[in-house]
Order: sequence, then structure tokens, then C-alpha cells
Amino acid sequence: MHRILRLFSVSSLTVALCAQAVQLADGRLLAGDVQNVTGEGLVLVRVDTGGVLQLRWDHLSAESASELKRTFNLSIEDESEVMVEADVITYTAPTGRNEEMIGRHVGGNGEVVEIRSRGLTVQIQKKTINSWVKRPVAATSVLTKTELYHSKLAEVAPGDDADKHIQLADIMVRAGDYDHAQEHLKRADDLGSSKQPQALRAKLARVTLYKAEAGERALLDQVKVARHRRDFTRGRELIAEFEKKYSQSKLMPEMTAEKQRFESARERFYIDRVVNTWMGQITLVSKAKVVESGVTLQAARDFAETLMGKEIRKRVAERLTIPVTEAETLWGKRISSGVLTTSTQYSYGVGSWVLGEKKILAGTQQEKAQKSDGGKDKSQQQQQDERLQRKIQDFLKRSEQAQKNAGTAPKEDTDEDWWASASPEERVNFLRSYYAEFSGDLELVSSHVAPCQTCAAEGTLPVLGTAGGQEQKIKCWTCKLTRFRRSLRAR
Repeated sequence: MHRILRLFSVSSLTVALCAQAVQLADGRLLAGDVQNVTGEGLVLVRVDTGGVLQLRWDHLSAESASELKRTFNLSIEDESEVMVEADVITYTAPTGRNEEMIGRHVGGNGEVVEIRSRGLTVQIQKKTINSWVKRPVAATSVLTKTELYHSKLAEVAPGDDADKHIQLADIMVRAGDYDHAQEHLKRADDLGSSKQPQALRAKLARVTLYKAEAGERALLDQVKVARHRRDFTRGRELIAEFEKKYSQSKLMPEMTAEKQRFESARERFYIDRVVNTWMGQITLVSKAKVVESGVTLQAARDFAETLMGKEIRKRVAERLTIPVTEAETLWGKRISSGVLTTSTQYSYGVGSWVLGEKKILAGTQQEKAQKSDGGKDKSQQQQQDERLQRKIQDFLKRSEQAQKNAGTAPKEDTDEDWWASASPEERVNFLRSYYAEFSGDLELVSSHVAPCQTCAAEGTLPVLGTAGGQEQKIKCWTCKLTRFRRSLRAR
């Protein structure tokens, strides 16, 4: 008895040993004896109840249906390009340039290796080889259609199995070899033993049409190849050519379907490229801005909120050679498409204090804790804080007056003073974080704070007072009473 898919669990092992497990489209798993498998569906005799279920393929999950079809040699609709394992060699050509050769290693000696690709054998000097790996590649980039056919004929070995002939025909259709595909479909029809007669008739009609519309089919195949190889510029040119030359073709419905697949693949590819480029440009644009002469903190903030996003959009569009509007649209689909599933951390660092305590705590657990403190306790805490602030201000005034009398009055740092003295790295981190939080281009996932390392989240520092040597508290010179450093995660 054939065995397929995952077994339910360890506790179901005893049942699974004498039954097959199939998964329904709603995710449920059933164990039973699979019988009467055809192109339309199957019969499942359940082991738990003895009930008999007549199931169509669309009653099963895609994975379960595909696995069963493979097990019973039924056809699986597959639009992917036929792949084979090949030798990929990079070497230094006589011109001094690095070249890449893709093919199959067929021989050589102590000095050269022989690589065969699409019917031709090339010799490469071993001393010029930089790397040599094996990887899956498009079969048509390595083998001729005849070579691919004989390779797959030996692999599938259809014999007198009608459904294996259909499987081999499917492979040949994917490779654009319609002559051999038609040959094996007719052989399956002659055998008359296929479990999928309706699918067989449909495939024969389709391949006959492909051969009759050879020009259109060849162009359609080129579009498919361009999609698989992510050559989307060439693919769009081919689609436009088809629509212009063959607008009344019988293959227009297939071109419409292929165009939808092509545009879907292109969109997902470019969303991924836009996301990677956009995230990189956040740092690059920030670096370019902070090194400009005369940029103040306020100017940097204004830039991050309004102009930075425009500059990033422009750069992304230029690097990917797509319109700015498309770059923005693709960026907007980064989350819904499933391309971007993780978030990036941004930190204001020591410059957090210029945001003010309210913005530092916004959206954090500390803010929620403060809001949840109510009634008397909250009032008492506020009173304590106010008394402490008054003491600090009184001390600072006395200290300032004493230093004025001595001619050495200190200057209170402003946020612009911090920006002017901050390192380039500190300014870049601040600008990146401000853009991530306030430009509207990114989705804020979470906000966090960490205690100021200088004052341990006290906001003040103890010093010896001038009168009587009593301990006084002064404003922390790092956090300026704000107590925390802010960071966030955004995507």
C-alpha cells in the first residue's frame, strides 16, 4: 500500500501503519484506504468509522492532492521551468575578464576540463578556474530539447503505463517540445488505460493547438522563460509583441493567464527589491544629510518628516529603473504581500532627551504603567516629583548665582548644542529613528525605553552642596531629567 503525506501524530502511529493519511482542504486529516484514483478524484475508506468518501481533488489540500497524484502517476499541472543539476564554473578568460560557464562535466585531463552545454563541448584550463559548484539551472540553458527528452525518457521510463506517458508529455510541454509531448499523449490514448481520460483528451487538444499555432506558442514560451529568469523588461516587451501581432489568436486566453502570472511574479520580485533598496537608503540618505554644512537639528527633523521620504523614493526608482509612483506603490505592499515579515530596530541613543519625556515614553510599557497609577498614589508621586524639581531648580539657581559672582556662570545645553557636538554616528541614528517614527513611511511595531546609563533612570545626579557640604541633586547631564533612552521597531 502506498504511503503519503505526514502522519497525524505519534499517538496516531498505530492507525497510520495500516492506512494512508490525506488532508482535506480545511486542514482536517483522515486515515483510510485510498481506492479508485482517477483524474477526477478518489475513494477513501475510513479506518475509524468504515465510512466511504467520494472525494474530488479540490476537496483535498493542494499538497495532499499533489502528493497523491505523484504516488498514483497522475498528471500535475505545473507551469515551472524544467530544471536540471549542472556544473557552474567561473574562470578567467584570456581577455582577463571573469566568465561563467554552465553545463555538464563530461571529461578532461590534468590540464583542462570539458564542459558540454547545448550540444557543444568546451575546454577550460584548470589553472584559470576560480570556482566550481553544482546547482539547479533551467534545463534549456544546458541541454538541447533532444538531450532533455532522452534524459527524461530514461528517468520516467513510461513503458506501457499510460499515466507515465502523460507525465513525460507534461515535462516536454514545459520544455516547449510539443512533438515529443504529442507523441506520448497519443501513446497514452492508444493504451487506453489512463486513470485520467478527461485530462488526457484536454492535453491532446491543447498540444495540437500549440503545434498549429507555432509562432504564437513560441512567443508565449519566451514570456514564460522570461518570467522564470526574472527578465521582466524583456518579458513585457514580448507580451506587447504578442498582443500586437496575435490579438485574435486562439492562444490569447493562455497569454492572458500567463500575463497575470508574469505580472504577479514581477510585482513580488520588485517588492522584494524595493524593500531591500529602501531600507538601505534610509541609512545612506541620513548620512548624506548629516554631513551637509550648517544643518541644524530642527532642519534635520523637518527633513526627516517631509523631504527624506521623497529623496528615498527617487533613489529607489533610479536604482531599479522604475517610476517613482511604482516604487511607492510597491513599498506600500511590502507587508500585505508577505515580503516583509520582520521589523528593524531604530534608536535615538543619547539624543533621546531632545524629544522630551512625553515622546520618549510614548507607546512604551513605562507610559502604560504611569497611566495605570491612579488616585492617591499618583497624586502623591506627582507631589514628590514637583518637590524634587523645585529643589533642583533652587539648587541650580544658587549654583548659577555663585558661579556668576565668580565670573564662571555655566551655559545650559540646548538641543541644538547637543546636535552640534554629537558624533556623525549619533546624528545618523537620531535621523534614521526620527524618519522611521514620524515620516509615515514605516509602520511602527513597538516602542521601548532603556534607563539612562548615567543616572540609572533617576534623572538627577547627587553632588555635594556648597553650603555645609550637604548632598544635593542636579540634573543628569546625559538625559536632562528625561531618565530614558528611546528605541523602536518599525517596518
